[in-house]
Amino acid sequence: MRILLAVDIQNLFCGCRDTYGRRARVDYRKLIEAAVPCSARPQALARAYLVGKRKQDDSAFIAMLESFGYTVRKRVLEEQGADWDTGMVVETMRDIDDFDRLVLASGDGDFESLVRQLQARGKHVTVMAFPKCLNERLATAADKVVKLEQQMFVWKGGNGDRK
Repeated sequence: MRILLAVDIQNLFCGCRDTYGRRARVDYRKLIEAAVPCSARPQALARAYLVGKRKQDDSAFIAMLESFGYTVRKRVLEEQGADWDTGMVVETMRDIDDFDRLVLASGDGDFESLVRQLQARGKHVTVMAFPKCLNERLATAADKVVKLEQQMFVWKGGNGDRK
């Protein structure tokens, strides 16, 4: 089975923070391991969609994601249309013949139409999201929902207060 993993970095960042506190961060290595079985990794496409700030150096974060096997797509926040939702949909539909299953790491309800279009074309869709940021319509539309729990994040900055 050929898998496309599409990761909405901003949605996961906010979902993790809102669920587990401001110092919680997504563990993107664990995410790709959970989303794509080892046997499917050589054929899988893993894309991480990042919105950054103009003067923010994201190079270390991008290098980390790439070391885990992600292809990183970045837009700058100040640019008009810096939101990646439309870009994610366009790229997914463009590459529809290159995968059998989409694993969408986002709880954004804007992707409900994409899920339904893919299913109409015979694709299986799994949604992975933190419960607080999982849109009910998106969850209902998906073939499978994986609610991201504590094992999918790491603490940033020590062991103190986690909120």
